[in-house]
Amino acid sequence: QTPGASIVELVSGMEPRRRSVSRHRRQPFHVFCGPLPGGGLRASNPGKGLLLKAGRKTSLILGLILLLGVGIWFMIPDEEAIVRRTLTRLAATVSFPLNESPLLRLANASRLRDFLEAGVEVQFEYERVGTRIVQGRAEVVQFATVARETLKQARFQLLDITVKIDPEGTAATAYMTLLADVSGEKNAISQELKVTLKKIEGKWLVARVETLRTLQ
Repeated sequence: QTPGASIVELVSGMEPRRRSVSRHRRQPFHVFCGPLPGGGLRASNPGKGLLLKAGRKTSLILGLILLLGVGIWFMIPDEEAIVRRTLTRLAATVSFPLNESPLLRLANASRLRDFLEAGVEVQFEYERVGTRIVQGRAEVVQFATVARETLKQARFQLLDITVKIDPEGTAATAYMTLLADVSGEKNAISQELKVTLKKIEGKWLVARVETLRTLQ
């Protein structure tokens, strides 16, 4: 073997090793350590993902709670509004037009029963008729029937109704202004009223009606 051949073999044997070293130097880090999470070169933050998931879950729960609260709020009846509607219907029931037929007059007077508690008391003081007290449902209905027969026409309105419900939700006190057109006379009656109601079997019934004196 010649010296030249030995040098050629030595160089040839070193070349693959040099190419291998150079190739390893050019390779990125993930060639040796495996692919990074997420398919990229940046390291991900697993804690951030957990926080995002927890945040979305919390927002969903809060949204459901809010939706449930709104639904319950709409489902709970507004007792003050119910009392106002009851009193407004009562005023319409005791009103009657001109030349009301006797049959209709009797039927409408009987409808008054549906608004009254059995032991209802009506006390009113008016300069034209003085002070009157009517007690009991039957007596109040009879008084209303006689009034319909005596008067030609009457239209009652209850204005500025304010209602206060007691803490137990079984009684209410309402203050209002009674305005009435009677027998063709406009605003013949203008009177402040206090009405006490009781909630019996889920229905608001009038227990007491009284006039209030106003300061002159």
